[in-house]
Amino acid sequence: MIHTCRRRVRPMLLATAAGAVLAVGSAAHAQSNWALPVDGNWFDVSRWTSGVPLATTPVTLGLTGPYTVSLQNNGGGQCGTLTISNPSVLLSIFDNAQLSVGGNIVNAGLIQISGPGAPGNLTRLAANAANVVHSGGGVLRLAANGNGDNDSAYITNSPGCGLTNAAGSIVAGAGRIYAPFNNNGTVNADQNGKGLFLQQFGKTNDGLITATNGGVIQLRTSMTQTANGVMQSSDNSPVQIATNGALVSGGTLNGAGANSGIQYFGFCAVDGVTMQGVNAVTDAAQVNIGAAGVVNNGTWTISTPAAPGNATRIATAGVSTTISGNGTVRLQGVGGGNGDNDSAYITYTTVADVLTNAATHSIRGYGRIYAPLSNLGTVNADIAGKGIFMVDRPKWNNSTMTASNGGVLQFRTSLTQNASGVVLSSDNSPVQFFNWGLVEGGTLSGAGTGGGVQFYGSGQLNSVTLLNNSMVMDATQVNIREGGVINNGLWVVSNPAAPGNATRISTGGTGLPTNATISGTGTIRLQGIGSGNGDNDSAYLTYGTVNDVLTNAAGHSIAGYGRIYSQLVNNGAVNADVAGKGIFMRDRPKTNNGTMTASNGGVLQFNGVTVTGNPAAQVISTDSVSPVQMVNATMTGGGFTTSGTGLFQYFGSNTLSNLTVSGIHQIEDAALVSITTDITNNGTWLISKPAAPGNATRLVAGANVTINGTGTIRLQGIQTGNGDNDSAYLFYAATANTLTLGTNQQVRGYGRIFTRLVNDGTIHADNSPNASGPASKGIVLVDQPKTNNGTITSSNAGFWYVRGITLTNGSSGVMSSTNTTTSGGGFENCTIIGGSLTNTAGQSFGTVGTVTFDGPTITPGSSVLVNDASALTLAPGGVINNGALFVQRLAAPGNTTRIIAPAAATIAGSGTTILQATSLNSDSSYIWGQGDAANPLTIGAAQTLAGSGRLYGNITIRGTIAPDQPFGTPGPISRIDVMPSGAKILTSESTYACQIASTSSYDQIGGNGALQVGGLLHLSVLNAFDPPTNSTYDVVSGPTVTGQFDSVIYPPLSANKRGFVIYGPNYVRVFVTCYANCDGSTGAPSLTANDFQCFLNKFAMGDPYANCDGSTGTPALTANDFQCFLNKFAAGCF
Repeated sequence: MIHTCRRRVRPMLLATAAGAVLAVGSAAHAQSNWALPVDGNWFDVSRWTSGVPLATTPVTLGLTGPYTVSLQNNGGGQCGTLTISNPSVLLSIFDNAQLSVGGNIVNAGLIQISGPGAPGNLTRLAANAANVVHSGGGVLRLAANGNGDNDSAYITNSPGCGLTNAAGSIVAGAGRIYAPFNNNGTVNADQNGKGLFLQQFGKTNDGLITATNGGVIQLRTSMTQTANGVMQSSDNSPVQIATNGALVSGGTLNGAGANSGIQYFGFCAVDGVTMQGVNAVTDAAQVNIGAAGVVNNGTWTISTPAAPGNATRIATAGVSTTISGNGTVRLQGVGGGNGDNDSAYITYTTVADVLTNAATHSIRGYGRIYAPLSNLGTVNADIAGKGIFMVDRPKWNNSTMTASNGGVLQFRTSLTQNASGVVLSSDNSPVQFFNWGLVEGGTLSGAGTGGGVQFYGSGQLNSVTLLNNSMVMDATQVNIREGGVINNGLWVVSNPAAPGNATRISTGGTGLPTNATISGTGTIRLQGIGSGNGDNDSAYLTYGTVNDVLTNAAGHSIAGYGRIYSQLVNNGAVNADVAGKGIFMRDRPKTNNGTMTASNGGVLQFNGVTVTGNPAAQVISTDSVSPVQMVNATMTGGGFTTSGTGLFQYFGSNTLSNLTVSGIHQIEDAALVSITTDITNNGTWLISKPAAPGNATRLVAGANVTINGTGTIRLQGIQTGNGDNDSAYLFYAATANTLTLGTNQQVRGYGRIFTRLVNDGTIHADNSPNASGPASKGIVLVDQPKTNNGTITSSNAGFWYVRGITLTNGSSGVMSSTNTTTSGGGFENCTIIGGSLTNTAGQSFGTVGTVTFDGPTITPGSSVLVNDASALTLAPGGVINNGALFVQRLAAPGNTTRIIAPAAATIAGSGTTILQATSLNSDSSYIWGQGDAANPLTIGAAQTLAGSGRLYGNITIRGTIAPDQPFGTPGPISRIDVMPSGAKILTSESTYACQIASTSSYDQIGGNGALQVGGLLHLSVLNAFDPPTNSTYDVVSGPTVTGQFDSVIYPPLSANKRGFVIYGPNYVRVFVTCYANCDGSTGAPSLTANDFQCFLNKFAMGDPYANCDGSTGTPALTANDFQCFLNKFAAGCF
């Protein structure tokens, strides 16, 4: 027989044995059989039919009956093929011996290497052929001393040689197998407390390699298994993959039984194997998974809680490695740790190695996963108080990663998910992200109570869906990339009990401008440090670059309290809903296409930002304790609304445009609101507060703007003032800017209006609120021109006051007051054009300085008072006075007080102009027509000029002049003086209503100026005074008096008396005489023939005077009148 392998001899073999082998040569030898069925020594030549076998000698141990063939004491047995056909034969290689077999072994009995009682010297079976096949159904048993891990029983080989255990045959016991070994049968470490150690040369397995009865199989070299190959443990009988370099490829590793399983020690590897039962990576071990991966249908544990906690791991050893099956890899590191250590972890060999956790397979427990993990199955951190920590290399998830049972799943590296990927928490079992880099795609579901998805440090989200509860923890930043986030749950930023470090959600994270959207049906809840009001960085939304845009999509909401720095586009809802705290919009512009609300006692504040809204957008305050605040902000578009008593507050400098507003709008002390486009106000604007310090507080027309709607602007400045200060006012950004108040709009309260104003609504100085300070407070119109097409009014002891401006009233413009005890209105150095002036009896609108009227109407029962030292100038439109126009205040100091018409002007209307001089012969009350004769000041036909005072310049009186005395003890009798320069004319339409109280007390038109009389002289007497005959009354006097009255009405006189008017060059005299003194002669005698002729003339002309008998028939003049006259003439004149 020719050998195909070189003989391999273990150390310490005897030289004689080696020499014997070398001396054999290559020739075949004859068959040698055991001669008798008795025990014997292999080296006893007598026991063999053909002598002691040589290296190529075929040997048969046959016969029948039990017997033992022994090799011991340095015996170096050898043979070619070895056949044990007698199942009762024991071939014992007992101690310090070797049997080298150069052919196949057909064993129906028992071959035992070493055995009980053996001293434990080197004892072995050596394969001395390329493939020595052990077959026959018998047992090859190693029976080493101790635990078997020694050379007291082992199988070895010559170089290039190996052993095959055929199907149906058994290798069992305890000892070592060094030789290249191919198992197609059974290998069984069946000795309690002992083991079979497969080492040195690689092994293959197409059968069963197992440990039973408390034995141990330990692999210290590579093991290649076919699909049929199984390595299997049993109760208390583990299979161990041990020693650096051990590799199992293919087949099954079945960790069956209790307290055993497949155990991995040191540095070893598996590739393409199927695991069942329990596979355990022991402390400080590393198991590499080859490119063919693992099918795990059992439980593969990494370390044990009772282990010392050394680095224990599974590692990928291929670019793409998969763990499939329906089993579990369970990380279970040192019990004293939380899993965030290297006592149990999954890692990689190179950074490109990817581990795939296949569908139906799970990774559970607690420990770290460093490897690039692609999860198609389940990852579950399911141990209370401990966690699975995803670290180092990126992770991918197309299935489920979860925390349960009080465990924690934590990511400290990036995670990419497809649409079916879910990371899921459960009750008291959070999912945590620590400085994770990027989570892209899939779902993060913070299900359960006391758990949720928690973010720590910093990282990014892109195209992620959030469900249930997510939390941005203290001092954390979550960046949202272009793909945005779909939030269908509650995403909280910080915690009230947190320390209050900067905690935020941000757009970007890449350094490039980012447009990110948060959509879904959920809520982001900002909830910063509990001791703060939200205006801090303990909870906020921010940005990566100034060009980033964060969109809050329709259906999604932002609530709570904190800051929003981001350039926010709100298509959903923002709600500051925590009492005593607020959401503060800062830094970057905001766009509102949805709703922004303050409710439940919360505050929504816009600070230093521009907010742009579409027409349907709403900023809402639900009630007075839930204000919306503007602080140096700009709001354009949309509306400020409330369903109840909402409050909007303004601090600093703010701008509004294109808005519809309702509710209460409070402009706080020292603040301003500039309106730059038309707005609709259906609420109430409060400018300042009565108890405020009184700094400049105003509403500003930032352009030509109109305030429409049904609302009110209430000026309510400092309580200690009367409104004529800058504590509450309407102003302008440029002098040309006009503020228009719409038809149903009101300005009320007390304060100033500086801006150019068109009032189509109502300005109402209602003196409210007025809890202290001056009893009367008012609205003062100053600075820029005003137009009034509506109503300017006062009530409740309030007043309006026009100073230094032109106020133009339209055809429907009204300036009024309902006050009964105070004036209600006043004018100072201003011009009033058109409109009507209306107040109550006993009250007047007063003037200060020089006031110009150009066409206003003083309504019946109303009055205007030209105050002491002031002038009312009449422009060409004059004044329509249907009430009373007083020139000078009663009991005034008596300074120059006047009405002036620089050119033609008329005091028209049916009212009375009353000169109220403080004394005669003074300029304390006068009227001055400064135009030329062709352009006089005209007292209109229905107007009455009454009182006492002077007339200067060119004055034409077409109405009534009726002097009376306003000064001293007021009375009905006084004088109006005509002063030099200009023409004073009583036209034919005029009436001089002259009252006579006595021969020394009667009305007069006097002075030292020229007067032309005409019209009607209406004489009346007071107190039943009966003027005596021949008494005279110079009712007109002056240096020059021209003209005559067109008619005279005399008062009723007693019988036989009549009055005559005598016109002199410097007077008009009323002469009372008897009836018969027809010609009115004043000489003596009074009655002459001239009187007869006078009577005849009057009778002839049909003069009513000639109706002496006072008959009423027709004709009125008859012969009786002649007789009557004769009788009266005869009676005389006395």
